[in-house]
Amino acid sequence: MKAKKMTQQLALLIFSALFIAFMFNACSDVAGPNENLGNEYSQISSAESEQQDLRRRGARTTTAGESVSPPSCTLDPIILGYGDPKTQTGNVTPSFDGNGNLILLIEAIGDWKFSETLVYVGNDPPPGPGQGGPWRNFDSKDHDPMVDSYTWTVSLSGFSENDTIYVAVKGQSHLEGEQNGNGQTATAGDEGPWHASHFTYFILTYSCPANALSFNGAG
Repeated sequence: MKAKKMTQQLALLIFSALFIAFMFNACSDVAGPNENLGNEYSQISSAESEQQDLRRRGARTTTAGESVSPPSCTLDPIILGYGDPKTQTGNVTPSFDGNGNLILLIEAIGDWKFSETLVYVGNDPPPGPGQGGPWRNFDSKDHDPMVDSYTWTVSLSGFSENDTIYVAVKGQSHLEGEQNGNGQTATAGDEGPWHASHFTYFILTYSCPANALSFNGAG
């Protein structure tokens, strides 16, 4: 009789142990209320971090998520000159550097030199001489002593590939022995209605045409 009772108690203990082990495993397979949220947040944070890294490196992504680098090439030079028709004092060579910047290399020809260079880059035409004064909203640099070349680097962070870019460049030009005073106001391009006011601009497309040269640096 005593042996039968001990057998029953042993069976009860084994059953209880098995039941407790089963319940423990079942509970461990069920996620807590914040566990899945934590995994989702981790995935989102990782994706956002990747996008931020792409932006820092100047890259963009397509709808499929593929990384696309900004254009990188050097375009044809554009005449810089004064008057109408223009008397040439130099050239402006635009480049896209592959890092989301527009490079504007301003170079004089012959014995011309620049005492000042100014640039405007925007998604609208630059304001003309009769629209609040000449060169309004331009970035400017005085050169003392005068220079025969200067390079501007302008961020295109607000532009996407194939966007239209309006560019205006002024080089205050001097030729020793032929003129005094403030020199000649030379501008680049042939756009705009203000030719008689020594003010023109040019238009670029944010892309590299098939015949464009690879960008190897400027200056």
